[in-house]
Amino acid sequence: MNQFLHPIIEVALIELPEFAKCIRTMSEHSTLRGLGRRTFKCYTRKLAQLCLVFKKLPEFCTEAEVNSFLTSMHSNGKRPSESDYKLAISSLKFYMTAVGATVVNYKMPSVRSEKTLPVVLSKEECIKLFSNSSRLKDGTMLKLIYSAGLRLQELTNLKIGDIDWNRMLIHVRGGKGRKDRYVNLSSCILKELKNYLLSEKPFLYLFNNSRGRQANKTTISKIMSRAVKTSGIIKKGVCLHTLRHSFATHLMEEGLDIVSIKEMLGHEKLQTTLIYLHVSNYERPRKFSPLDKLYSEEMMSECEVKRIVNELTEISSRATAHEEELRAQMSLFEEN
Repeated sequence: MNQFLHPIIEVALIELPEFAKCIRTMSEHSTLRGLGRRTFKCYTRKLAQLCLVFKKLPEFCTEAEVNSFLTSMHSNGKRPSESDYKLAISSLKFYMTAVGATVVNYKMPSVRSEKTLPVVLSKEECIKLFSNSSRLKDGTMLKLIYSAGLRLQELTNLKIGDIDWNRMLIHVRGGKGRKDRYVNLSSCILKELKNYLLSEKPFLYLFNNSRGRQANKTTISKIMSRAVKTSGIIKKGVCLHTLRHSFATHLMEEGLDIVSIKEMLGHEKLQTTLIYLHVSNYERPRKFSPLDKLYSEEMMSECEVKRIVNELTEISSRATAHEEELRAQMSLFEEN
């Protein structure tokens, strides 16, 4: 249960020990329903807030009490957003279903939604950012996020075997909504990937930590922050996700149609992708990676690309073989 001990949950467990039962019920139901780990944590925190207000488990709270809780929600003295209310309601409905209680159609307070445009880096700023990454691994991660429009979770989940070097495609597995997709692998990042694989020798995950596990998300975010500061970029709100926004915007500016961009981003609804129309114009050329355009003067010949692809395929095979060897050793250890 330690993995769920957010401060608000710790307080709930102290003041209401029976809240541990709530967490167990949520955990069991989450496993059955295939609820994502991150969503589960968010749901549990919202339930902890409700329980702390009324000093009882959610199933014993009346509809009036829940509606009162929703209307009184505040975060740092500010009115919660529409997504905050939806999260609270979704967590309650999920839990009520888990305990077999009657699911109530709770009233969501009216919220004036704010429509903000995403922060986007210019192409010149992207070049500065990548040039000011202190380590090969850092720069390779940032370039890969931008070149393929990856989410942070998708980057950390990426395995060496998910890259099809010959077809120049990246297989993004279990993206948002547990959906898979393929995105283009830019030829401009092949040399960095080759040098990185040879120097760092990762196995299983393309970017792992010293223990061979997934790279830490907080660490990657700090890498981005340092690169932004070193590059002298002064735009507010620049973060790792800004690279994904820049990916989509630059593709539109280069003329790629919005339907193709929607597929490359892995959006479920076209409406989500339409936001980029406010910052760019588009036509309908072929699909490509924006990194190809960023370093167009440094584009490699087809022969050079093929040579590096063959080398990367060999390096990846060795890494995969190392992974299988470790698994076999672990299997023997478990049997003994």
